[in-house]
Amino acid sequence: MTFTGFIPQKLEIKGKPWLSIFPKNVLITTADKNQIYQIEIHYVKYLPDFSSYRENGQSQSMNYISEVDANFYLKITYNKKDFSYRGEKYYKEKPIALAFAKGWNLFFMKVSFIGIEKNEKYEK
Repeated sequence: MTFTGFIPQKLEIKGKPWLSIFPKNVLITTADKNQIYQIEIHYVKYLPDFSSYRENGQSQSMNYISEVDANFYLKITYNKKDFSYRGEKYYKEKPIALAFAKGWNLFFMKVSFIGIEKNEKYEK
């Protein structure tokens, strides 16, 4: 299995500049060989759940829900103090993966390494 990373665009919503520290969406992909040795690309797109947005003195967070299986979601937290990101992947409220980094590009590269779970629905 091979992982491919995508650096997402920043979320831009008129009148809400504080949301620009979040991505427009998150795309996680894997490439695998099928039974006849052809490469298949699988992907899952996660979309922002604006109702999950939270802010406290130190951080801002928001969930991103899988477009094909709402049991899977990512929680992205931005730490205002050290400018770092933390990404946690969940399945039915159970944490299953974690990524952490300072800086947008490095963080989303690490998020792409989380990959797609074996029981996770995906698009081809």
